[in-house]
Amino acid sequence: MKRTILAILTVILPVSFTLAQSNTSAVNSTGNNNTATVTQTGSANNSTIDQTGDYNAATASQTGNDNNGDQDQLGNANTTTLLQRGDLNQVAQSQNGNSNSALALQFGSENEAYQTQIGASNQASVYQNGETFAGDGFSNYAYQAQNGASNNAQAVNLGANNASSQTQIGDFNWLSSQLQGDNNTSNQWQRGDANFGGVNTRGDANNARQEQNGDNNAAQAAQNGNGNASIQQQNYNGGNYYSGGSNFASSDQAGDGNWQWQVQIGFDNQSVAGQNGNSNRSIQLVNGDDNVLTTTQTGDGNFAEQLVGLVGAWPYYPFAGPSDSNEAEIIQEGDGNTAYQRQIGAGDNFALTRQTGDGNTATTHQAGNGHSSTVNQLGNGNIATVSQSN
Repeated sequence: MKRTILAILTVILPVSFTLAQSNTSAVNSTGNNNTATVTQTGSANNSTIDQTGDYNAATASQTGNDNNGDQDQLGNANTTTLLQRGDLNQVAQSQNGNSNSALALQFGSENEAYQTQIGASNQASVYQNGETFAGDGFSNYAYQAQNGASNNAQAVNLGANNASSQTQIGDFNWLSSQLQGDNNTSNQWQRGDANFGGVNTRGDANNARQEQNGDNNAAQAAQNGNGNASIQQQNYNGGNYYSGGSNFASSDQAGDGNWQWQVQIGFDNQSVAGQNGNSNRSIQLVNGDDNVLTTTQTGDGNFAEQLVGLVGAWPYYPFAGPSDSNEAEIIQEGDGNTAYQRQIGAGDNFALTRQTGDGNTATTHQAGNGHSSTVNQLGNGNIATVSQSN
């Protein structure tokens, strides 16, 4: 009986050990002067490389267990690289065109990276690492898609459960997303040429979304804290695309639970919003050209709204016709202040509201052209209403 058991163990143990160490690799190259390098250490890792064309290069390096890498290249002189350290990570990279480059680096477990490029001379890179924090990070997600020429997309996720999505259509565009912390999200989309979008987030449960349509637009969002939300839409609103370009939008949030929404439709507009505190809300909407809107909030629970060439109230703002060369600024220092500034008509209007204290309310309406309004509130519970038209 003992001999029988020993014989069975002698057969089973070597077989089990062999299965635990099995990795899978498949390389398919069609064309001339293509290279592929695969290195896998661990168990149940899988790598697939498909290349069609000339002078393409692909590299896969995986260490750990149950990692999967899929790389597909069609065209000439493309380069794709993946490196994964950990378990249950996933990378899929696809390139169609010439002289494109894709790079994915992942450390930790259950991270996912997907990159697709169509065109020429595009570059895309993903870096995800949860091991830089106390405890292992996991489940980060990155998606990047580019269609055109000479575009660049970069995504960095440090922590756990962060998600970034970036899409570019056109030429010479640039997108960058850096998320550090847990449960942050970044979504950026651009269509046109020579646009730039950047998101830099530190903290937990923050959300940033940026959409741009046209040429030479720039949008940047910075978040430091928890539970902040930033939305910047340039020449895109309510599911509709509008002509425009050369707009600039900047959102800076420090604190917790702040919210910003900025929409610009036209050319050469500038919207800048800064929040330092908690639970502040800022809305800036523009319809026209050469307008400048600025909101600065310091404190808690402040609300600021500015309209140019639009009417209505949250959450519905219909167009009232374009208005050009307006300037509007709201400065709030304190808690619970409210400021409304609305400009419609031909344009060239100026409005400034400065609130220092708590619980102040200011409303400014300008219709026509060439108006100027300044409201200064110092103290608590003040109310001001200004209406100008011609």
